[in-house]
Amino acid sequence: MQKRLANKLRMYHVLQRMLTNYKSKWEAVQAIENTFKAFEAYINEIEACNVVSSANTKGETIYKKEIRLQVIERTIEISSILSALILQTNEQYVGAKLNYSKTKLVKMRDMRLETTCSVIAEQATEHLTLLATAGVTPNDIETLKADIKTFSDLLPLQRHSVTERKVANIKLNDLFAQTDALLKNQLDRLMLRYKQTQPEFYSNYKTSRHVINYGVRHKKEKSEGENHTS
Repeated sequence: MQKRLANKLRMYHVLQRMLTNYKSKWEAVQAIENTFKAFEAYINEIEACNVVSSANTKGETIYKKEIRLQVIERTIEISSILSALILQTNEQYVGAKLNYSKTKLVKMRDMRLETTCSVIAEQATEHLTLLATAGVTPNDIETLKADIKTFSDLLPLQRHSVTERKVANIKLNDLFAQTDALLKNQLDRLMLRYKQTQPEFYSNYKTSRHVINYGVRHKKEKSEGENHTS
């Protein structure tokens, strides 16, 4: 959450606590009661949305990178052996198609890498007998396929996480705008009735409505006597 929104949420919480403490002053006024309930509902929505928006996917990203590299390493090992063995049978065209460098695989986009490695795994399955002459077992091929599937399953999950966070960020901005409108256009106006009759209560309300900009840097203004350079 952006600092300005986090500071505004702090204000909401301060205001919520203040109004709860002074509930005896306003609970008999149905319009204020309804507005306060709507205000609390907005706070709950904001906090729930922020959980999604601020979700830490660092661990997920690291795991995907590890699996990706593992898929590449296993693919290179098997494709290199298979390519060499096929070239010995004078099937140069087939052998050349399987000859991928690690650099080339690393540079591939995720979807293309998944497809390329899957094709190589299928080619390896078709040439199990030939691969056996170099010590490659069916279990080696199944391990590669399992790694490819794990990698493949992670791709939509990560895309989904990114999409969820984007949607949550958009919703957060809308929720803050709606909450601000509720306070400005409804609660602030309803509270004016206490300005004269309950000045202490009204003063506490106005103080609670103030947003303190924690963590916001302000540029230092130059003094009048400071020299300016062009």
